[in-house]
This record gives sequence, C-alpha cells and structure tokens, in this order.
Amino acid sequence: MFSPVDGDRYIKIVPPRAEFVHVMGAKNSDGTLKVLAAVGQTGYGMNWGAWNAGIPVIFPGLEQGGDEEFRHNRETILGMGLGLEISKPEDIDALIDISQPQRDNVAAVNAQLVKKFGTLDGIGYIARRIRELGLA
Repeated sequence: MFSPVDGDRYIKIVPPRAEFVHVMGAKNSDGTLKVLAAVGQTGYGMNWGAWNAGIPVIFPGLEQGGDEEFRHNRETILGMGLGLEISKPEDIDALIDISQPQRDNVAAVNAQLVKKFGTLDGIGYIARRIRELGLA
C-alpha cells in the first residue's frame, strides 16, 4: 500500500486522518480551495464522506488476500463510475483530472438516495429505523 504525495498540479488539502486518506484539491483563481477527490482505501467511512461531499474517490488496487469489504466496494465504485483505481502515486494528477466527470454519477446516486430515503445521512437513517421498528 502506498500513500500519494502532492502531485504537480493538485495539493493535499487535509493530511491523512487514517492510515491512507487524503483530500485532494486545487486553488481557485481567488485563492480559495476546491475539493476534487478523496484518495484512500475503499472503506465505508471514506466512501460515504466523499460521496456526501459530491466528489469521486481514488483508491489503491487490492493486495493478495485483501479485505472483502474493500473488494466489494471496489467493484461497486468501478461499476457505477464513482471513482478510479490508482496503481502508482505519480498517476494522482491524471486520475484527479479523469475522475472529475464522475461527479455527475455521484450527484445522481445522491439524488436517488435522497428520493428513496429522504437523506444522505445513512447512519442516522438506520438508527431512526431501528428505533421506529422497536429493535433497540
């Protein structure tokens, strides 16, 4: 597993908050920062946070015997066009560029979730449903 460094054109806005999570962005012409992608392992927390922010994910390839959650999430992400796989750190700038049209896919999935569940807060939704059903 590797951790990307700042690319030539994009900067790491937020330092790692876990073993492998970075938020990548660029400066706008007025000097403010624009978030472009989240880079990290394909766990629930990173995916949920990135997609709620409306940005695609970029994630490392799986290692032999890798985590089944990551494997399932990888297939879902690639199948739905919600992010890209990275094989070497020097590819980060190109992948950030390539991932930007996937923002539309992320927005479409978010719209479907809001239509079906009324929220993007999956954890809060599940907690409310557990209480409503008297399961807690």
